[in-house]
Amino acid sequence: MKVYINNIPTYSFVSKKWTTTSFETQEEFATFLLNNCFKEPGEYEFDKNVFEFNKLGERFTKLGNYTDYAPGTPEYNEFWDNEKLKCRLGVIWKNEDLNKIWYTTRDYYFLINFCPIKNKEKGIESFMTVRDVQYHMMMYEKIAEAMHKHSVCLKKRQMAFSVCHTAKCLNFLWFENKNTIKIFASNEGYLNSVNGCWKMIDGYRNHLNQFTDWERIFSPTEYPELKQIEKVQKPGSKQWITIGNESTLNAKPIGKDVAKSVGGAGDFYWWEEGGVAKMADEALMYIDPALEVSSTERSGSFCIGGSVGDLEQCKPLQDFMEKPSIYNFLPTKSKWINEDGIETEAGLFIPTQYGMPEAVDEFGNSLVEKGLEILAKLEIEWQKLPADKYAIKKSQNPKTMAEAFAWRKAAFFNTQRIERRQKTIKLLQEQGDWEEKKGLLEINNKGEIVLKPLSSFSDYDRPTPMEYPVKVEQIDKRGCVTIYEEPEDDVQPGTYFGGVDSVEVGISTTSNSLFSIYIYKRGCRIIKTKGDGSKEITYERGKLVASYNGRFNNPKDHNEQGLLLLRKYKALAACERNRPNFINYCRDKGFSYLIARKSELPFDKDLDATGTRNDEYGVYSGNDGKLLQRIKQATYEYID
Repeated sequence: MKVYINNIPTYSFVSKKWTTTSFETQEEFATFLLNNCFKEPGEYEFDKNVFEFNKLGERFTKLGNYTDYAPGTPEYNEFWDNEKLKCRLGVIWKNEDLNKIWYTTRDYYFLINFCPIKNKEKGIESFMTVRDVQYHMMMYEKIAEAMHKHSVCLKKRQMAFSVCHTAKCLNFLWFENKNTIKIFASNEGYLNSVNGCWKMIDGYRNHLNQFTDWERIFSPTEYPELKQIEKVQKPGSKQWITIGNESTLNAKPIGKDVAKSVGGAGDFYWWEEGGVAKMADEALMYIDPALEVSSTERSGSFCIGGSVGDLEQCKPLQDFMEKPSIYNFLPTKSKWINEDGIETEAGLFIPTQYGMPEAVDEFGNSLVEKGLEILAKLEIEWQKLPADKYAIKKSQNPKTMAEAFAWRKAAFFNTQRIERRQKTIKLLQEQGDWEEKKGLLEINNKGEIVLKPLSSFSDYDRPTPMEYPVKVEQIDKRGCVTIYEEPEDDVQPGTYFGGVDSVEVGISTTSNSLFSIYIYKRGCRIIKTKGDGSKEITYERGKLVASYNGRFNNPKDHNEQGLLLLRKYKALAACERNRPNFINYCRDKGFSYLIARKSELPFDKDLDATGTRNDEYGVYSGNDGKLLQRIKQATYEYID
């Protein structure tokens, strides 16, 4: 996308003077922003100087006008010309003494000074207060545009995403020649002038025409299209001509015919409520060519963002966020992608702890630690909600990106209890009371089955533990064995049993299916004889003791890991006989006794109405889903 990089208005808080800054290329400009201006909310170090950012908006709120200069005077004209430059180029702000540089993008400066809203914090019609969250989001998008990338944002609720982007669309419409701006949504209700973003467009347009020197006439004049053009009579003639910048703004709900809905060249496309845009990935395939000049340069930019909807609706946004580069979105690093706090590349993520009204200082800096403390207290109350209501609360108030998508839909299982257990496990790990050993199983020269730890592999041959959800594009899917508890020395029959989910083929670059096996230790009664001869009886709960998740190029290799795990624990395994690859492997190796026969699996005797009934091994999983439903129900009752 073409981004203006010359003569950018620049203000020094030290000298109190205005100058300009220019760059040779858009890439140089983007690098300048990345190195000097782009941080994370809570790290921008805003101070009293930021009140200069929205000085005109504050003035209008108090006085009802932008300047005391008389209309038509040179000073008046110069004032509005300078403001127009700021609304087209943005502003660089410098404090040389403190080595601070900020940059308000064109659309952000335009928003906080010339687009009034109902300010929730002030309770009046005013302008948005400077906040590092909105500043951060608009900065990310400007860098994306300068680098010819699209922008994607997953956000918490109520962070003025629609307000910001409505102003951005109007900014292009107002100041650029022959621009085509389009707003998409999956539902017309998000777009129209009743409750949608067009209601804000009408309000901004009326304010600009009434109180600024940038009057614009449109034809058409109402939703769903504006075109900046008007008919006037040519001076000294009866001839009528059209004048105006000829830029257009269209609002388009996406119908079933995606190609028709999004077709046509454009300059800026914005998708409103991207968290409920189940056709956005398909639409992007048609949008991309309309914004391309070449494989490396774009005439325009596409922006999508929102909070998560349900499982079906938010899948495109999830893909864009997790794999931004594949879809030409600008990736950025964040420590809030998952609970481990490791910086990871993704689309732009705005977690709940950023910009919380109760956790922002007087200059608009996010107080992130305070926000996390508030979230922890809220979580205690949310836990009291029914499961479906709790799921909604979590998805709309995510602390991490993983949490946002994990809670996008009410789950079958009691998710509050699962989450509490996960937190308990994490605490035990931090205290050293929960040990996990990872590696691959092998047989040593003594004939013992042992775990070769990951640390003993060379850097180029070390397997990578598989994560959930599985990344389809991950090349090395070998995975690893995890040992939580070693088997007892003298294993009694029936102490351990396993569940196997096999795969029938080897290498795959398009599937996220893995070979999986879990070993479970049965709960038991423990009888101890005391010194006085009396008996003490205690009970040990059943627990998971080992697992393997992975997929080798050769199926024999992951089958071998599964078999070694069964042999190590002398576990009896339940396998699907309609996917017999692992069963056949064990039988060929002489270990058929480790595979449960159907006579030993009575829970499915009334479900096995079809299939290979004469096969004596394993459990039959039919397409009717009855077996899966029974297992899910039993698991639900166990967890509950």
